[in-house]
Amino acid sequence: MPLRDFAPLGAPCWIELFSSDTAGAQDFCGELFGWAAVDAGAEYNHYVNFSRDGVPVAGGMGNDGSAGMPVDVVGVLAEPGTPNWFELHTRDYDASVTFYRQVFGWDTHVMSDDPGFLYTTFGEGDGALAGVMDATAFLPEGAPAGWSIYFGVDDTDAALDKIVEMGGSIILPPDDSPFGRLAQAADPTGASFKLISGGAQ
Repeated sequence: MPLRDFAPLGAPCWIELFSSDTAGAQDFCGELFGWAAVDAGAEYNHYVNFSRDGVPVAGGMGNDGSAGMPVDVVGVLAEPGTPNWFELHTRDYDASVTFYRQVFGWDTHVMSDDPGFLYTTFGEGDGALAGVMDATAFLPEGAPAGWSIYFGVDDTDAALDKIVEMGGSIILPPDDSPFGRLAQAADPTGASFKLISGGAQ
């Protein structure tokens, strides 16, 4: 299991779920990803710490609509049931790459400069930690840029079947890519996330 005591400077280091149904989210993530949940109590507004095999992977808290959108120190990566990849989708690709390079000190590497698929990674090869994708072709005009988190699973199709069984939904059906079998789904409250099996693990 790829453990890490600290995240490299500028790397994604924590994921949080803001949910209108925290109890349901705990059950959903526990069943799908094998996460254990511990409620930090009233003193911490019932913040939930999620772990897998005793290692922190995420946090969560209630959201009544007034706390804004979810934010993107994960202690384990690139295993089933843990974050496998972090990806920014943006219509302003060049400016975004420059921003992360200048503000967070990213060591950026162009993975693809094909006009139909512009992609830059933070780090290179097996050491890459995140990516920036030109989403002009599919992100609607005026839509804000946003980060996606890909969670590793043993079998993307089986995970989607389980998600539907638990009241979630499929947003994008499974598709094979050079990086693994990808899909996008949502939990019963509509919180969306992506799945990957195969190549990235």
